[in-house]
Amino acid sequence: MLKVIKEQLNLLSPTATELATSTSPMFRFEIKNIQKNTSQTIILQNLSTHTDRSDLFELTEGVGEEIELDKGQYSYEIFDADDTLCEVGMLRVYDLNDEEVKAYNVAVINKVYEG
Repeated sequence: MLKVIKEQLNLLSPTATELATSTSPMFRFEIKNIQKNTSQTIILQNLSTHTDRSDLFELTEGVGEEIELDKGQYSYEIFDADDTLCEVGMLRVYDLNDEEVKAYNVAVINKVYEG
């Protein structure tokens, strides 16, 4: 499942290149709100330098005119430039102040004993 936090830069790491038939780094994401049955489409560039392992996309939700998603659960499909379906999955959108987000963004302080 991909995690998107509203109004900030999100790094998404699916494995879209594995099934792609095109060599273009551009991929089309079709994101469907499960509850509202509405869809949005966005084109993102694969930024990964290690596509044999995984891909890397930057998505800035709610900033500018890139894409605006309501909090909740979505399904997504990723297509390459040849319209080949490369990945299907689930995506969840959180507000920055959600408890689930806070639990994973706790500052870690390591103290090293220097005897």
